[in-house]
Amino acid sequence: MNKVAVLGSTGSIGRQALEVIALHPDELKLVCIAASTSADTLIKQAEAFDVHEVILSHGDPERYPHLTCGVDAMERYAREGDYDTLLVAVTGLDGLRPTIAALKRGKRVTLANKESLVLGGKFVLEALAQG
Repeated sequence: MNKVAVLGSTGSIGRQALEVIALHPDELKLVCIAASTSADTLIKQAEAFDVHEVILSHGDPERYPHLTCGVDAMERYAREGDYDTLLVAVTGLDGLRPTIAALKRGKRVTLANKESLVLGGKFVLEALAQG
């Protein structure tokens, strides 16, 4: 069973990834989802997939006390979470630090975010060599 974490689960690529995961329940298990701001969609996804690790990186923890909030939350999960594959589908530089953290752990990373490589390619390659 491949445990998958999807950073950017509310965007088009993330939603498509969740559809694929749903089609292969014997092979793939969704263990974490994250979004920048789409809290309502994120909560619906968490309920539909029974996911307990739910991150709203740009959310207000007082408004969403049942979610993990904060810009560092995705990196912390990538560094410490229980997953096999990390799909990074968040926009901008939000995906760079989680990508590096996962690679340093030797985790499989699938990138749907060009900024991580364009702006941080050197650091991504160094992390890949370490992990």
